[in-house]
Amino acid sequence: MSEIATYTDRRPSAENQRNHYIDTVRAVALFGICVINIPIMGMTDFLYHTPPETAFDLSLKMIIESIFMMKFFLLFSFAFGWSVFIQHDSLLRNKINPKPIYFRRVIGLIIFGTLHVIFVFNGDILILYGLMAIVLWPLRNRRVKTLVSIAKWSALLSVFTLLLLIIIAGDQAYNATDLRLGGSFIQTVEYRIDTWSDTFSLLLLLQGPLVFSAFVLGLAAAKSDFFDRNSSGIKKLAKRTPLYLTFGLLTSIFFAWSTSYGQFDSSGSLIVKGLVAALISAPLMTCVYLYFIVRFSHYIKLLNVIQIASRNTLSCYILQGILASFCFADYGFGWFNQLNYSSLILLAIGIYLISCLLVGSYAKHFGKGPLEPILRRVAYGK
Repeated sequence: MSEIATYTDRRPSAENQRNHYIDTVRAVALFGICVINIPIMGMTDFLYHTPPETAFDLSLKMIIESIFMMKFFLLFSFAFGWSVFIQHDSLLRNKINPKPIYFRRVIGLIIFGTLHVIFVFNGDILILYGLMAIVLWPLRNRRVKTLVSIAKWSALLSVFTLLLLIIIAGDQAYNATDLRLGGSFIQTVEYRIDTWSDTFSLLLLLQGPLVFSAFVLGLAAAKSDFFDRNSSGIKKLAKRTPLYLTFGLLTSIFFAWSTSYGQFDSSGSLIVKGLVAALISAPLMTCVYLYFIVRFSHYIKLLNVIQIASRNTLSCYILQGILASFCFADYGFGWFNQLNYSSLILLAIGIYLISCLLVGSYAKHFGKGPLEPILRRVAYGK
């Protein structure tokens, strides 16, 4: 019980324990993740990285790639880091040792992630989250200033892991996300299992350090009451937002252009430059989005069902994948490689709304989403 004896961190306000800002962050992040994942799941890797035939689809893809790619994944990661401290703090205040609960929860996430890979989507993030959460644990009692420094170094590390990815994967870096859903249920399961190691390596090396950086910043944000409207963190972010927005947009646009035309560059240098731009733009634009959420979310009231769904992100995230798999696979509607890019974006919006409606309605009636009680049972052992 040494955790309880050494607890000295600042306790967040009651409002901060379940506030509108973090609900909005989660809701927005879930939307962005869905918009990115559905087109990736809905076509071959080659087709995804081929410029769309119509000017409208090409423009739409450039906008989506610029605004969404990697940014909302980091927003989701930030919210995860924030929730780690809130749960840790709550357990300590109730004189409960958080360590065994924390690690059982991590194991539960990895189990859910494994099932998600096998039966739904081999681009799953839950296994990565579980592994990063293990690394996050030793940092829980660090000072805010130290955490921010660690987050910066972790973000810089992503450049070196990208170089490692290029060395290991070579020309196959993009092929790892070729999600073929055009077969039977058994065939799609076999394909996910066969390609998961490549896909996970891509996720780990390309996004792992940035995810961990967002975890750490979320932890620091909870410790410093970042979401209090007059917090020093918000004031600092407000001053830096114009600079972040300028450089973030420029690098995001270059990345979007490189993903559409990089395959026509035989040297492969355009793709590499685009990925470097993505590593720069993702944290910058994530900070911009975070500031805008804090700045404007008190003017916007989330629909009750979406707000409830945002508090049950595990169920929402997995349901998005299940609905998408049914849409694309031969055992469902069989739309794999059949829809143009704009149709896939409309489908993504529909899947997001349906998943929020189903999970939110379920949680409103039963108190939690369908998967959250299972994860809680694993964590608490009862």
